[in-house]
This record gives sequence, C-alpha cells and structure tokens, in this order.
Amino acid sequence: MALAQRSPGRQTFAAVIQRAGAPFEMPATMRSMTKRMALIGAVLISPVAAGAWEVPTGRAMARQALRMMPQSLQSVLEQHQPQLFEALELGQAAADRLAAQDSDLAADRIAAASFELQQLMQQRGSFSEVAQRLGQLGALVLAVNDPTHYAGASANERAAFLRQVERSRERFPFVFDGHGAPELRTGDVQHYMRVSARRARFYGEQLRSSYFVPLRGGREVSFDPRSMPFGIASIAYSHAISDLVRIWFYSWRAGGGDVTRTPFYRRE
Repeated sequence: MALAQRSPGRQTFAAVIQRAGAPFEMPATMRSMTKRMALIGAVLISPVAAGAWEVPTGRAMARQALRMMPQSLQSVLEQHQPQLFEALELGQAAADRLAAQDSDLAADRIAAASFELQQLMQQRGSFSEVAQRLGQLGALVLAVNDPTHYAGASANERAAFLRQVERSRERFPFVFDGHGAPELRTGDVQHYMRVSARRARFYGEQLRSSYFVPLRGGREVSFDPRSMPFGIASIAYSHAISDLVRIWFYSWRAGGGDVTRTPFYRRE
C-alpha cells in the first residue's frame, strides 16, 4: 500500500485541522504527570548499555504505520519525511535508555509527548515541527516495544539479536486490529503504553530463556520461522507498528486533525 502521492503544496493547518469541537484542555492525568518530568531528564542522561532496533527496521516500521494514517497526514508528511526520520533516529538512543531503565516513566513521557504534539497542532505549528514531534514520539513508542530491553541481555547480545530481526523482518506478517483501543478512547495514553510495556517485558522474559541463556551456554539457537525467538520477534515487530499507528492516530485526531479517508478506520 503506497503513500498518497498528492503534494500538500501551500496547505495551512486550516486545511487539515477540524474547526469544530470543544477547546483542548490538559487531562487531569497530564497535570499530575508534569511533576515526574524532571525524573525523566535524569534518566535520559544516565549511562545505560546501548542497543536499539536497527535504523532500517525503525524506518520500515514508521513507513508501515504511515500507510495507516489519514490521507491528510500522509499528504503533510510527503514533503517532511526527512524531518520525521531524522527525529525518529536522533531520539532513539535516549528513548531506549529511558525504556530500559523505567518503562513506566517512558510511558509517561509518551503521554506527555502526545499532549505536546496536540498543543502544537492547536497552535497551528509548522508542518516541519509536526513531523519532528511525530518522529520523537515514534522513537519512544518503538523503544517501549523492544523486548530485548527486558531480556537481561548485554548490549552486544541485544545488537546481534536485532540484526537478525532486521534480516528477517520481510518475513514478519503485520497483523493490525484497528486504530482505537479502550484506553485511548478515554485519552489515557499513559495506561495504554504501560500495558504495552508489560507485554514487551513478557516477550523479553521469553527471549531470555529461549535465546540468550542458551547462547551463553554454548548451544546453537535457531532463528527460523518455526522457532520461538523468530515468533517473539515477529509478534513484537507487529505490536510495535500497531502501537505506532494508534499513538500517532490518537495524537493527530486529538489535536484536531482531519481523520477522513483513513485506511481501514472504523469510527468508534
């Protein structure tokens, strides 16, 4: 499924932002969350073992997510994909450090970043800024969904596994079950992403026992489509894209973005 090819030209936010609706207000959970943002800064500068989705893997995930976005947003990003991908890749290291040290705090940061994007849209920020914020938000979502953070693996072990993911990703099916989720219908991005982190932690524990521990013991571990490590990687990859679709879509819609002509979208 290719991205829309229509050029946005000289569009302004008036063309893509819905005019109807109540004024945007900060949710109560966001007001209380601001007290924790100083902690996030401390975590981001703490030394943590490196390791992340490979750059081509992250780009492939983002491209797949973009195919599920409203045509209005796809059009906006046609001319601003460089800013999107630059922010996605520059933000990845800090996002991975945060997710590895405290996935709940990473979920808080995702909720805050979503709110900041919505505010930017309400204030008619530039398309370039919107693309950058989407990239930063995407880096956090992908980091939380990386199961190797929770597998007790070293940086080198994680990097080797994620290289295998990159080599195999074209064989991973993408299973998508909708743009919405119960938590997002009530605006609770924080809780939604904490659930995602718990799911990724479960997969990480399974990877530890089925892949990393046997490797350390000198055993040969298969990574073919019938193996557990391949299956975990495939599921985690699909969940990461689904979360990216949902968080980007939620943020765009909550900021007033036009969601007509959204592929496979069923209004809730």
